[in-house]
Amino acid sequence: MQRLVERIGPTSRRIVLIWDGAPCHRATIAQLTAADLGIELVPLPDYSPDLNPIEGLWKWMREEVTQHRAYPTMRALFEACKVFIV
Repeated sequence: MQRLVERIGPTSRRIVLIWDGAPCHRATIAQLTAADLGIELVPLPDYSPDLNPIEGLWKWMREEVTQHRAYPTMRALFEACKVFIV
């Protein structure tokens, strides 16, 4: 979140971060950090992948990169993901 604030730079506008219910997002430290940085957190409703656009990308990537495939190393898997994204 700190990098997000630094990247945006000084602004008089609100910073609103919409995220899902991942455990790291619900963590107290995440909530406190957002508050300290002046970031308003808006959680997505539980079980609503249709509201989270990245879920479509993850599904597509699983179908194209990992479905019915085994990679010999994590590096090979990483490279396949990188090729898919680029």
